[in-house]
Amino acid sequence: MKSLKIFKKVISNMRIRNRLMAIYVIAGLIPLLLVGTYLTISTRNIVRERAVSEAEANSDRIVDRIKEITDLASDVSELLYVDKRLQSLVTTQYNEKDRSLILEDYEQYTTITEYMNYYASIDDIILYVKNETVLDWSIVKVTDRIAAQPWYQKTIKNGAKITWQYVYDEYLDKYNLALHRVIKNDNGNEIGVLQIKVTEQPLKNIIQDEPFDTFIILNDEVIISNDKRTEDVSIANINYKDNGISYIEYGNEKIVAISRNITSNEINSIKVVSMIPLNKIYRQSDLKSATGFAIIFISMAISIIIIFKFSNNFSKRVIVFKGEMHKVVSGDFEIIKTLEGDDEIAELYDDLYKMIDSIQLLINQVYVEKIQKEQLASKQKDVEFKMLASQINPHFLYNTLETIRMKAYCNEQYEIAEIVKILAKIMRRNLEINDNLVSLESEITMIKNYLKIQKFRFGDRITYDINIECNIDDYYVLPLLFQPVVENAFVHGFEHKQGIGEIKIIISKDENRLIFSIRDNGVGISPETLENLRASISNINYKGKSIGLNNVNHRIKIYYGDEYGVEIFSGLEVGTEVKIYLPIN
Repeated sequence: MKSLKIFKKVISNMRIRNRLMAIYVIAGLIPLLLVGTYLTISTRNIVRERAVSEAEANSDRIVDRIKEITDLASDVSELLYVDKRLQSLVTTQYNEKDRSLILEDYEQYTTITEYMNYYASIDDIILYVKNETVLDWSIVKVTDRIAAQPWYQKTIKNGAKITWQYVYDEYLDKYNLALHRVIKNDNGNEIGVLQIKVTEQPLKNIIQDEPFDTFIILNDEVIISNDKRTEDVSIANINYKDNGISYIEYGNEKIVAISRNITSNEINSIKVVSMIPLNKIYRQSDLKSATGFAIIFISMAISIIIIFKFSNNFSKRVIVFKGEMHKVVSGDFEIIKTLEGDDEIAELYDDLYKMIDSIQLLINQVYVEKIQKEQLASKQKDVEFKMLASQINPHFLYNTLETIRMKAYCNEQYEIAEIVKILAKIMRRNLEINDNLVSLESEITMIKNYLKIQKFRFGDRITYDINIECNIDDYYVLPLLFQPVVENAFVHGFEHKQGIGEIKIIISKDENRLIFSIRDNGVGISPETLENLRASISNINYKGKSIGLNNVNHRIKIYYGDEYGVEIFSGLEVGTEVKIYLPIN
């Protein structure tokens, strides 16, 4: 409101020419710039969304094509897993004399060779077994060196589950994406470890023609990429959203990262990630936006020149009008008869010329009326002081209690003197309380004073214990959150109780909450009454019983948030526990 008044004052103090220019800037130039900026941003967003949508479609197509290859390898592994002839071949123990028999069995078993010849995406199929009598062909004996390989150990650990790994072939000096799994017989005994290598070139062909950087990633490591600069980059260092779209910084530029999962479980994670630089997306739209802004600025410059000429001519005529008006105000009624032009200002000047005789009379009338309107408003604040005087002064109560305490003390009634002193402290604090936060320590002190008075009233029938399990230094809370709950324990818990009443107050913390627990061993609450009580304290418009708990609960929720508040637990003849949850900070 204050800034609006300042703005109005600045506008009112402007010259006519400057005001016209300001109106043009505010009403024309600024909206034009805002609209241009909005259209530019909208265009950029549309271009970005379209590019991202196209890239998503490309990523989905890539995923489908790669999934065909990985699914094919998985299907072949399933067929080999249940191949009885293969199991028989690798488990048969041959003698040196059976050399011809071994060759005959190998020549008759052509399934692996057929798979390799028929499917171009399968580079090699090898079954590693511990049978020392087999020939090293597609079935290879497991040596100590092979058994020590990380891929072999990981496959043994995962058992029959399919495990995808990126393995190095030292004989061919190249890496391959390979499927591994343990082959077992019908009895669940291990026969060997199956390795199906995927031909790398089909995978490269799938992504090499993509317009943006595209990666095939196995367990957060890039295995194939169409960007040579990034083949050795660890994707773990790039914070992108898994199986979604994210906007990140990569290689000192802002990009859109599109991630799509091919396989994702506790063992394998194969995904495709495309990274689209935003500057490439925005380049064309920015060029058009720059052209648009250039046209806007040229148009604005021409408009400013025109409005300046117009406002300058208008201002000159207003200045002449002002000068003639100033003469009239000064008492000089000798002004020019006409003003240049034929518009409203000229007509107004003509009317002014005709009304010169009336102006002096009007001025006199204005002065007379102003003199008579300034004497009526000064005597209205005595009633409040009289009303305050009729109220009991709190200091009178304190002084009276202090007199009672001193009398008791002089009569050696020290316990009564102490209780009166505590009562005075409680009354003083409750009268001085307002909406400001108070220290939790002071709230606990007030509760202790209240419990001391109740202990004085009930004697050995009441015991209490306050246990603070966490640091409450410098912790501040809303005032009067806890005393109503403690009072309820006496009013409702111990009113009809036989035997000793116990109150336990525990202050503790969990991960993100301070917990204030008030527990009594009173008569408790029936399940039906407890349900109604819980509903009542949650109803902000509740006006019946337990309004104190209702008030505490809603004050906490309004000030701290809905995740905090009051909870009640109770059972008949067991007692009641009220927990108050507050934020830990």
